[in-house]
Amino acid sequence: MRSTPGLTNTRVMALAIDPVAPVILYAGTDGGGVFRSMDGGGNWSEINAALTNTTVHVLAMTRPAPATLYAGTNGGVFVIQLGAKALPAADPARP
Repeated sequence: MRSTPGLTNTRVMALAIDPVAPVILYAGTDGGGVFRSMDGGGNWSEINAALTNTTVHVLAMTRPAPATLYAGTNGGVFVIQLGAKALPAADPARP
C-alpha cells in the first residue's frame, strides 16, 4: 500500500465512505485508530479524540445522520461525532 500524507498506520482494516460527500473517506487501522481524508485519500488526519482502543475492525455511517461514525474496536463500539467545526469526540456506545 502506498502511504499518503497523514496516514501513519497503513494497515487499514476498515473503510467507510461518507454517503453525502463521497470524497470524504474514513479508515480504521490496526492499532492506529481512525483517520479521515477530505480529498479522496490524498491526505489523512487522525480523529481519535477519546478513542480508548485504536484497533478498529469495522466502520459504519448511517443515513440520515452522516455526521456520525461508528467504530467497532477490540474494546467495544465507539460513536464518533463528526462536527463541521469541532474536532470529533468518541464515546463508548451503549446497547
